[in-house]
Amino acid sequence: MSGCRLTSAQLEITMWNILIPAITGLISGVIGSLVAPWAQWGIEKKRRRFDARFALVAEVRELLSDPPTNQEFRILPLYSKLRPHLSPKARKAVEGEYDGRSQGETILIIEGNGRHSGVNPYAQQVLDELAKLESKWGLL
Repeated sequence: MSGCRLTSAQLEITMWNILIPAITGLISGVIGSLVAPWAQWGIEKKRRRFDARFALVAEVRELLSDPPTNQEFRILPLYSKLRPHLSPKARKAVEGEYDGRSQGETILIIEGNGRHSGVNPYAQQVLDELAKLESKWGLL
């Protein structure tokens, strides 16, 4: 039994061999419990943004498959969500031009058989903008 006695130096080394991993584990656990929810929140935020953008693009495409007039489209809540992401040219196509002297709207008529021809042909302009947004937002 006399061989089981530890000297104070050996006892001190043994305590440090126990304390250092215990303290390290405690600190790691505290840091992990603080960082994990923050990281999860960041991932969830990105997923929700992706889902909202995907839904917006799908909803606009569905609506423009049989487009309303530009006057009808511009008063929809859907257009209000999309408007900040459109270029000035696309907004002008939807909202028309106002000369400032009258209450009337300038009606744009483009002749021909092209994609952007017809009376106030805003739909193709908006669809082209949607394609750019899909690429920019990483939805493709």
